[in-house]
Amino acid sequence: MTDQPNQQQADYEATLAVQRRHETRLLGLPGVTAVATRLLDDGVALVVSVDPAAPVPAELRDRDELDGARLVVARERFEPQ
Repeated sequence: MTDQPNQQQADYEATLAVQRRHETRLLGLPGVTAVATRLLDDGVALVVSVDPAAPVPAELRDRDELDGARLVVARERFEPQ
């Protein structure tokens, strides 16, 4: 039996490490407005927000992982508060 909270924490930390390695490059892609490690209903993911008015960058199309981390492309505009 897996200890789910410990596994989630490990997944979160691993995904956060991937975010840190790739964040600057990802934010430099056209249309990308944010990069975040999030705990979603179905697990941890690296979420890359792409402005809905912009096309999804080719590098992010048809991908579901980046360096072993689950990758989710969200069509949303992120504006700092």
